[in-house]
Amino acid sequence: MGVGSHYDESAARLAAFASITDEALIATDEQGAVNEWNAAAERLFGYSADEMLGRPFSSVVTLPDSSSNPARSIQISAARKDGRPIAMSLSIAPVRRANGTADGTIYIARDLDARARAIRAVKHLAAIVESSDDAIVSKDLNGIIVSWNEAAERMFGYTAEEAIGRSIRMVIPADRQAEEDDVLARIRRGDRLDHFETIRQRKDGSRFAISLTVSPLLDDDGRVIGASKIARDISDQKRLETERTRLLLEAEHNAATTERLNEFAIKVASALDRDTVVQAVTDAGTELTTAAFGAFFYNIDDDAGDSLVLYTLSGVAREAFSQFPMPRNTAVFERTFRGQGPVRSGDITKDPRYGHNYPNRGMPPGHLPVRSYLAVPVKTRSGEVLGGLLFGHPETNRFTEQHERLAVATAAWASVALENSRLYLGLQDANRLKDEFLATLSHEL
Repeated sequence: MGVGSHYDESAARLAAFASITDEALIATDEQGAVNEWNAAAERLFGYSADEMLGRPFSSVVTLPDSSSNPARSIQISAARKDGRPIAMSLSIAPVRRANGTADGTIYIARDLDARARAIRAVKHLAAIVESSDDAIVSKDLNGIIVSWNEAAERMFGYTAEEAIGRSIRMVIPADRQAEEDDVLARIRRGDRLDHFETIRQRKDGSRFAISLTVSPLLDDDGRVIGASKIARDISDQKRLETERTRLLLEAEHNAATTERLNEFAIKVASALDRDTVVQAVTDAGTELTTAAFGAFFYNIDDDAGDSLVLYTLSGVAREAFSQFPMPRNTAVFERTFRGQGPVRSGDITKDPRYGHNYPNRGMPPGHLPVRSYLAVPVKTRSGEVLGGLLFGHPETNRFTEQHERLAVATAAWASVALENSRLYLGLQDANRLKDEFLATLSHEL
């Protein structure tokens, strides 16, 4: 290969390099006239190649004397075409022929202000990432963690040293691993996920709700090389939403309960027939306490003054109580049916008094399966025990304090209604006796 062809080949390589580099590359001949002015030089100085080719580079930049130290890097100030100043780093390298004679100079110029701005931007971005309350994480297309900020350490419990280099799947619960497959597939397509709500897992195994935003990361050529993820802990928000929903449902339930109580009050207040009153009381109490069945046991005086009978039932056939002992005679319910107060049991089989009346068997054969019980006395204003309401359910821990309060309120209405019924019946008896007396008196007269 001759000297000329080698020179041409070097020039071709220089031209190819000049076309792709982001740094301003300028070549001058031995007289200092520009013979190469790449696209980066156009962007830096504002002059096009057509404007600069053949023009002295010194018309744009004040060049130092290079005779004593021809190859070096310096920092100088220059001006763009529009007059704006440029602080730049200028690398200078002389070009020589094979015989050592000068053949021009190569200059590489770098915008120091742009570099400083870039460094400041990187530092500013890093400060934002580290001070963020949201976990900010980046990963490659295989899900391997590349960066992990302090908020991610606090949120997930892993330090940056523990997390970087490991798969992001370590914070994804086993039953949600398919989510990561879907996310990676979408990221490879260049898609973005906004505010995706899901569940993630801390180092200690505890789970929490997060809102996740995932964006693709691109290289200089626009190719997707990974993803950035911003995760926000929304556990408190979810708890507030759940509590709000619970309170709304509770308010609706309370409104419905109040309406039902009002309907019940009107019904029992207007009823004077004892059978009608007691059945309405039993039905209402069963509904309000969400019991599977309800029963009213009524005290009826006998010679011994100690008689208790099953009077009404709700939610179950009477045959289901055919073998049921009188509650007043059981160790569990004696308190209620003696007028001493309510009894509420989450699981009657765990009560130490359970089975005292039926040793080793608990409930009598054929009795319906019941675990939760609630019983309240029905008394007059003077304290006389009229009877008691008994509610049951086959599930454990069915009755709450609210159910007990509703049962007590139902019993209070029952007491008033039964008193009214008794007064009405007494008045009827008095009227009957009066009519009989007047009839007898009339006959005698």
